[in-house]
Amino acid sequence: MSQTPGQRWNPYVELDITTHRSKEIQCTGLNRYNARCGWTVEKEAREQILRLLDDMSVKLPRDTLNLLPQLAKASLCRKYHQGQADGKVEEWTAIINEIVPHSGVNRPRADSAQPSQPFFNTRATDSSSRNLTELTDLQFKYDKVVKDVNALHDQNKALEEKLMAERQRVQDLEARVAKLEAAIVTVTNVFVVEKPEDRRSTRRATQVQEESASRPKRKSITGGNF
Repeated sequence: MSQTPGQRWNPYVELDITTHRSKEIQCTGLNRYNARCGWTVEKEAREQILRLLDDMSVKLPRDTLNLLPQLAKASLCRKYHQGQADGKVEEWTAIINEIVPHSGVNRPRADSAQPSQPFFNTRATDSSSRNLTELTDLQFKYDKVVKDVNALHDQNKALEEKLMAERQRVQDLEARVAKLEAAIVTVTNVFVVEKPEDRRSTRRATQVQEESASRPKRKSITGGNF
């Protein structure tokens, strides 16, 4: 990392805000999982942070305490963590007091209407915070995968129910077709059966034949005695 001319200490490292000349700076606030916020601060805030850190690096650590409120407000995202400004000032003041033991300098208060947040030593918890952030990200991804799998399961179940309904509808149609075919066969058989008048004609012809056969035959009168 490059050194600022006249640098007396390295607030970039000591305060654990960002690396030197970083193109992006993440909010220094802590989320509900006690991990560092993942939001990137705005460009204007980033430029202010870098300028403040450069100014602080050429001063004695104890002479930079008055800059901490500005640094805290600039390094916290506006949407969620501005209320942690006092907590960050308290945290960084403790770090500077560790660099300069027994400085006896009271910390300045950030201009914030929100109550002071609990003190966290970022340097001591940096590794665990990163691990917790990674675990949080993995948990988020896992929850998303589970949600997607459940959605696919519900979708598959709906498709199966729809398929079963279609199969039932096809079976009902096949049953109706079978009934219609049976009805057509019945009607066809009715039409091919002998008509009543045909039956009467046949019966009459049979009766005539029977009567003719039962009558005695008349003798021929062409010859004989009188």
